[in-house]
Amino acid sequence: HASGWPLLIVGDRDGAPMVLVPGDTFKMGSDDGQAAEKPAHSVRLSSYYIDQHEVTNRQFRLFLGEAHYHGQPPGKWLTDDKARAESESLPVVMVNAHDAMAFAAWAAKQLPTEAQWEMAARSSDNRQYPWGNQPIKGSRPRDLLAIEPKLSFADDVSQCGAFDMAGNAKEWTRDWYDS
Repeated sequence: HASGWPLLIVGDRDGAPMVLVPGDTFKMGSDDGQAAEKPAHSVRLSSYYIDQHEVTNRQFRLFLGEAHYHGQPPGKWLTDDKARAESESLPVVMVNAHDAMAFAAWAAKQLPTEAQWEMAARSSDNRQYPWGNQPIKGSRPRDLLAIEPKLSFADDVSQCGAFDMAGNAKEWTRDWYDS
């Protein structure tokens, strides 16, 4: 990047690629959206890195094995045979905020703030979707009840190179919701 920061780095513990989100000011929220998104306001962020894709079952299993983590309370991923048998390339699901924070600490990372997540998704040019301002045309429809393997929707990529920001698995941020 022009700033001298690498565009892509790899996490030491989990081996996951992380993409650079260059520092800038962007409009967070929406004046046209749901009440919780209002009002739109300017936010200035410094440069940071965010995972290129959701945490996968492979990454989470590596964490469980190395950290001997058991959950707070124990998650479905420890007690459900079907959840433990899911493909390594699928995003891990059924984790709570404590699980997500424990994984991030183990990986020597942080959960993004809500502002960091939104800037990685929308970019500083205030696009409506990660890929731009128009719905994707020609892409296969996304089944809202299915979890797809990471990087399954090549069109669902933000300007910084983060995938699946417009759907797939729900993602945790460091902020707690407060109306």
